[in-house]
Amino acid sequence: MNNKENLKNYLLLLESKRETIFNYLNKYSNDELNNEYILNKWTINQNLYHLWLAEYTTEKYIKKKTSYPEYLKNVTFFTRFNHFFTKNLQRLDILKFKAPEIISKFPDEININELNNNWIKSRESFLSLIDDLDDSIIEKGIFNHRLIGRINLRMTLDFFDFHFNHHVKKINKISIFI
Repeated sequence: MNNKENLKNYLLLLESKRETIFNYLNKYSNDELNNEYILNKWTINQNLYHLWLAEYTTEKYIKKKTSYPEYLKNVTFFTRFNHFFTKNLQRLDILKFKAPEIISKFPDEININELNNNWIKSRESFLSLIDDLDDSIIEKGIFNHRLIGRINLRMTLDFFDFHFNHHVKKINKISIFI
C-alpha cells in the first residue's frame, strides 16, 4: 500500500470515529446539544463545531501552502518531538491548550444535522486533497500548527485524531448531565 492509500485509510478511520459520535448523539435534541450544562464550558455542539472548523480551516491552509511547493520546508526532529510530546500531554489531560480564536467562535445556535453534513463534505474534500497532492510534498511541513510547528500530512491527520479524542472525552463528561 502506498503512502497516499495509508493516509486515505487513516482519514477513513477518523470518519468512522466521527460517525460513531454522531450516531451516539442522535438520541439528543438540538436544544440538549446546545445547552451549557457546565458553566463557562463549551456545549456538545460547540465541541463538535470546533473540531469540524479546525479540520476545515486546516484543509484551506494546506491547499494554500501546497500551491507554492517551493516554499515548503522539511519536518524537523524538534517538530517530531513536539508532536509526540503534545499528543501524549493531551491524551493524559495534563496541560490545557487554549484554542485559537479563529476556531473558537461559534454561531448562537448550531444545528447537529447541518454540522454533520458539513463535516461529511469536508472529509470528502480532504480525501480529494490527499489524491491531488504531489507525492513529493506529502512528507513536507504543509501545516503550521501553532504549538507543534510545521507538520506533514500524516502528522496533521494524527493531530485530528488526538484532538478529536480529547473533545470526545469532554462530550462524554457533558452528556452525563443530559
